Amino acid sequence: MDDEVTVRLSRMSAAFASLSDRFFLNPHIHLLTKIRIFDAVVISNGLYGCAIWNIKEKQMQQLDSWKFRHLKKILRCKWSDYSSYLDVIQRIRAYGIKIGTIEMTITQRRLLYLGHVMRMKDNRLPKMMLYGNIELGRCADGGQETSYHKCIKEDLKKCKMDLSFDIFKSMVRNRSNWIRNVNVGVNNLY
Repeated sequence: MDDEVTVRLSRMSAAFASLSDRFFLNPHIHLLTKIRIFDAVVISNGLYGCAIWNIKEKQMQQLDSWKFRHLKKILRCKWSDYSSYLDVIQRIRAYGIKIGTIEMTITQRRLLYLGHVMRMKDNRLPKMMLYGNIELGRCADGGQETSYHKCIKEDLKKCKMDLSFDIFKSMVRNRSNWIRNVNVGVNNLY
């Protein structure tokens, strides 16, 4: 996963660099527009497929620090300003722009994808992989650092949605209810 995060960071850097002179550093473009394009083009480019990542805290911090540095560039903060992450976020929110961390985005996408997979028919491959176990072969010595199931459990706990499996399954069946619960849970991460 370390290599994947490095590749994604380079993709986001390339997307930001291609738009920076004409767009992000242009003083005539409103900040709201810059942040929306930053999220829609740059962040989405780097987080494509993040719903199935088994990402560790260190990698999450790498992604968040990249986002922080580039938001400071958009806001034209100087390195000598010593702006903290919260200062930058509060400055952006003062314009009425709702912005969150990379962790919030990945958590939201992971939980929405989980709901999508759980609503699938039982014979679909993603659902079989979600419920399946490997019964043949051996694990590497030392075990796997993190698994998808562990990431999902942590996301559900962070969003205060760690319920019994039956309640959880019934909540996922209703798509609009599930989306609303995920959004409320992710907003609690602010």
